[in-house]
Amino acid sequence: MAPYRFQQIALDHGLAIYCRRTAGGRWGDWVMISPPLTITEDEVAELLLRLERTLSAFAAELAVPL
Repeated sequence: MAPYRFQQIALDHGLAIYCRRTAGGRWGDWVMISPPLTITEDEVAELLLRLERTLSAFAAELAVPL
């Protein structure tokens, strides 16, 4: 399923995320990123960079232009 593939790609890019499907997909798939409350601005920038790389890789697998 797509959420779990997205999760694996995120891990490959050093980003740990939580994903799940609610009500059998009736309301879609959910992805959560939960950084610590002590995250610094530099760490936020790094998190966003890793998320961007993850989204780009996932879109490339789906052949969807961003």
